[in-house]
Amino acid sequence: QGEEEALQSVMNVEDPVQKLGYFGPSLQCLYCLTHSETFSLHHIEKSECMATFPSVRDHVRSKSKGLMNPEFLVDCFYTEGSLPHS
Repeated sequence: QGEEEALQSVMNVEDPVQKLGYFGPSLQCLYCLTHSETFSLHHIEKSECMATFPSVRDHVRSKSKGLMNPEFLVDCFYTEGSLPHS
């Protein structure tokens, strides 16, 4: 099979990727953390972006009402039932 036929979808995050991983009950989703620390969640089969956080550190700081002040991001984890849709 040629390269053109094998490609099923492209998910452009517009920055160099730092970390990429699968999540969800049947690993149907993908998370992507970039070197500029943007964070996005994608549904693989639907080829759609589920959520994007242009500055995930600011998002965490805001959601924690200033109790957490992350300096950098290391990794991600999935908690079952936490997806808005899948």
